[in-house]
Amino acid sequence: MTQNKDYSQDPAVQATGANYTGINYNTDYAYGGSSGFQPGSSYKVFTLAEWLKEGHQLSERVDSRRKSNWGTFQDSCLGPQNYDSQRWNPRNDQNEPGGNYTALESTVRSINTGFIGMAKRLDLCGIRKTAESFLVHRADGKPLSQTAATVIGTNEVAPLTMAVAFAGIANKGVTCSPIAIDRIVGPDGTELPVPKSECAASVDPLVDAGMTYGMRRVMTKGTAQQSNAATKPWVPMIGKTGTTDGAKNTWMSGASSKVATVVAVVSLSGSVNQRRLNFPSGPVATARHRMWPAVMSVANAKYGGDDLVEAGGPGSASPSPRPVAPAR
Repeated sequence: MTQNKDYSQDPAVQATGANYTGINYNTDYAYGGSSGFQPGSSYKVFTLAEWLKEGHQLSERVDSRRKSNWGTFQDSCLGPQNYDSQRWNPRNDQNEPGGNYTALESTVRSINTGFIGMAKRLDLCGIRKTAESFLVHRADGKPLSQTAATVIGTNEVAPLTMAVAFAGIANKGVTCSPIAIDRIVGPDGTELPVPKSECAASVDPLVDAGMTYGMRRVMTKGTAQQSNAATKPWVPMIGKTGTTDGAKNTWMSGASSKVATVVAVVSLSGSVNQRRLNFPSGPVATARHRMWPAVMSVANAKYGGDDLVEAGGPGSASPSPRPVAPAR
């Protein structure tokens, strides 16, 4: 874990400059004092998982036009949800008008209205439970919200939480709890027991293979192409970008079969549009695509990456998982 703030819990040191903080923004409030950040579209992968769990195909189309009368969403936990009186009219990041996107197109191009159209055919409670099966939870310790808006990433979560979830997707749908301690050695040199990671299946392997199919194409044909192309050496990788309203927060989340990496460029206060700002290295809004490849290139060189199993491409009524080999 790393962040660009200088760490100190000494109030006297913190008073010397705004860049000092005693908060670990990578983790939950209980562990580092951060209340988390909205992950934007990177959260859509859990609706994709629920879509496939419920027997839908990547090639299925939904009504994804922009509108303020989406009608009633089903919720088996809280009861039917309707937002028409609020005139809720979410737009797409690139102002796409919508249409009848397939689930795959909505994933690759990160179409908000496409995923809301998918959620309209699902159960909002089911989407929340699927996210929780990947160990997703709010950083502030409150229960995950499950409104239609949460489908496009309004729950505040920690970057570590997203890394755990993406590791689970790359691990054929088996998610393991994060452990920070590698070794404990007593003063006499005795090795002491360390906490154990607990692993459980989040989704069926065939559902995970369908998620992998879509998330691989996010890397090769979609919104994460810049990160994919800049990662060397290359191994098979999945990914998903995330941009919140007004480009306040931008994320790049992804994984190989060995390592998951999440980069979050976030606003701690205010709501500055990152597309209007520049770092010395380039635009702030694309900084995620400079940082993520820098980390994953080192990870790939050290750990390599196995084939990823994917299934469910367009035209596949009953897909058979197939491995994807590294590029030569």
